[in-house]
Amino acid sequence: MYNSILTEFQDRYAQDLIIECFGEESELYAQDFKITESLYLKYEDLILKNLDIIQNKHIVDVGSGTGIWGILMLMHGAASVTCVEPRQQFSNGLERVIQKHKLNMNSICDFHTYALQNEYDTAMLAGVCDLIPDIIQYLDNLGKSCQYIFIKNGVHNVEPDSAKLEIHHNMHHRAGFNFKQPVNDLLGMQTNIVDAIDKPNVGQYTQYRFGTNYISNIAQYLQYDIVRKYINEEQRKQFLVLKTR
Repeated sequence: MYNSILTEFQDRYAQDLIIECFGEESELYAQDFKITESLYLKYEDLILKNLDIIQNKHIVDVGSGTGIWGILMLMHGAASVTCVEPRQQFSNGLERVIQKHKLNMNSICDFHTYALQNEYDTAMLAGVCDLIPDIIQYLDNLGKSCQYIFIKNGVHNVEPDSAKLEIHHNMHHRAGFNFKQPVNDLLGMQTNIVDAIDKPNVGQYTQYRFGTNYISNIAQYLQYDIVRKYINEEQRKQFLVLKTR
């Protein structure tokens, strides 16, 4: 069943999504797109292990990128999906795919705080918590608008109960160069992801590295139930599902 859904995604949506989000120069890649083992493992960790918080749920996907996971959640029975992504290239591309295929989705060009404006059953935070300035306050506020919070973050060499703040150099966006030491004082400061996206100039931004117990400790402090917690050692990723009420 699930492989058939991936096959349907590949045949029906993948080419349009790639071309709309990355432009005509990606057409050859779009034509050759295949479901790889790496993609399947991500799909398993994000979708298959979490069907209980996806099926029949109204979902907000924060930092959705191209919207691939949002489409797959919809294909797995989500009642609706709202994809929130600050990069217009991706949010606009996804919107064109939504309109073409008449999907029950919304593509919003905005930041993580958008998820606090409406009520949802489930909030998906896949690889964005490390960029949110005050993750404790954010998760507290998010719990008021969402019943479930799914979190994916990297596993780093950090003490389990600790978090480390790093300063990265930004040459274009968050995927730019990363130097261990500042080069000079002329780079300017982009202290959060909002500035890094809205003002994608040479600068610096802050990013967190969480220990494996750090988010769990926040959940306990906020009196959230930890429904699920697992680590993919091969991909160095940790996954948690929190129930807020």
